[in-house]
Amino acid sequence: MHTLKRFRSSMPALAFPILLLGCGGAPGAEDVRTLVNHEVEALQAHDIKGLERIWSERPDIVLIDVTPPGRFEGWTAIARVLGDFMSRTSEVRMTVERLNVEARGDLAVATYDWTMTGKVGEQSLEDHGAATSVYRKEKAGWRLVRAHYSASPRGAAPAGSEPAAPAAKPKG
Repeated sequence: MHTLKRFRSSMPALAFPILLLGCGGAPGAEDVRTLVNHEVEALQAHDIKGLERIWSERPDIVLIDVTPPGRFEGWTAIARVLGDFMSRTSEVRMTVERLNVEARGDLAVATYDWTMTGKVGEQSLEDHGAATSVYRKEKAGWRLVRAHYSASPRGAAPAGSEPAAPAAKPKG
């Protein structure tokens, strides 16, 4: 009876971490959410140093990007692509929706939908898509090691917008 009582009293303590793992609240998940927000802030502010603090210092980091399309390896190549983007754009605003973070051990994955507006020269910038980012827990904390950004097909509605009503079927 004493053992059963001790087991029952420890059940809430055992259930809490299990619940956290199931809903993305595992240790590290909140840190990664914060990094996603810092990444958005740095992109909007054209802050390449802020982005550098988010990315790992390891040489095997990878960015797969929309514009220019391609695979960029190592901070030097990634910084060049991001710097080029920043030199061509202004008034950048980025929003993140449906952010989901799963953290397990020293790895975490963030997926989200993004929308970006602003200007490229005098032209309007309006784009949206999806992202998957992989973070690794390092001595300095969580750092971005892989990022893949995909643009939605032209004409697709941005995340969170209402789907179009289905067309009425013709009678007959």
